[in-house]
Amino acid sequence: FRVAMLAPEGAWATRTQYIDVLAHIPQRASLATWADVIMQLRQKIDPAYVLPGDDATMRALMTIAATVPADVPQSTRDAILPLIARSLGDPAHYLASVDKAGLLDIAHREGIDIPPGAAVDGIDGALRVARELGYPLIVRPTVGTAGRGVSMCEDETTLRAALAGLPAATRWTESGARAVVQRVLTGARYNRAFVAWQGREIAGYTREGLERWPNALGAASVTRFVTHPGVAAANARLAQAIGITGFAGATYIIDSASDRACLIEINRRIVPATHAGRLAGVDLAAAFLCAVRGDQWTGPVDTPAARQQTVALFPQEWLRDRSGASFERWPVDAPWDDPRLFAAMLGARA
Repeated sequence: FRVAMLAPEGAWATRTQYIDVLAHIPQRASLATWADVIMQLRQKIDPAYVLPGDDATMRALMTIAATVPADVPQSTRDAILPLIARSLGDPAHYLASVDKAGLLDIAHREGIDIPPGAAVDGIDGALRVARELGYPLIVRPTVGTAGRGVSMCEDETTLRAALAGLPAATRWTESGARAVVQRVLTGARYNRAFVAWQGREIAGYTREGLERWPNALGAASVTRFVTHPGVAAANARLAQAIGITGFAGATYIIDSASDRACLIEINRRIVPATHAGRLAGVDLAAAFLCAVRGDQWTGPVDTPAARQQTVALFPQEWLRDRSGASFERWPVDAPWDDPRLFAAMLGARA
């Protein structure tokens, strides 16, 4: 591929040497700005695919494609819709799949296990769930990733505080629910990073988080690549159900009572450890290239047994523990071959 990057000025990613074209977008761009910039890029370089690397990009693309934003001219939307659909898959499932309330509905229809609970629009609904399931409960905003806004609730007092502290509702969700309230399951938590093509997972790998940052509910900073058939099977059903194309990462918890893989969320973008697939023996970028060319992917579709290992993620683990103990113990995914990017990451502050 030739790579064109669209990112805010000063973003770490802009420091990499592995880009051919760089364009900037404001940190807090409106949908109209996003549409204008994508139109300009389309006219200038005619990109074949656009791959979101953060939530803001993902939401902007999905909102433009799945709704009719008042601030985006219909002619502009019509011009860039084919690019977005080609890049992300079926627009009919965009908003539901990244709204956890919508994701619950998809999981129910497709027979994908989820923790017991329900989507709620306020404290009354949350209290109903509490009466049915008892405590402890976990409250997750319908929109959000990396543990942001997630609360563990031991009683009614903490449940009320969690609902009161939810992030403001966003305009692009479909369900109207503000949170998902679920039973707390005990068991290992896994993330599956994968690449898909028109609803079919081409390749992926599963990771268990051994350390997390910035808290116990946050993203993994030390991770172990493993093979888990239950997670892989559930993820294949999920990919098909939402007709996804491109890179993504889904989170599962293995219920210790049933040993089933229960879906928590999906991040429909390049997740932070996507590039680390090479350490797991699964090259997601090469698999995507095969799909683009119309070729059959013949490489590993999951982590080979010989490649199951623990890796410290940079800079996440650097932020969690500046002693560097993990870096002495395990391989590190730091960009050793990209000095300017590495230097920017070293300057990170918790």
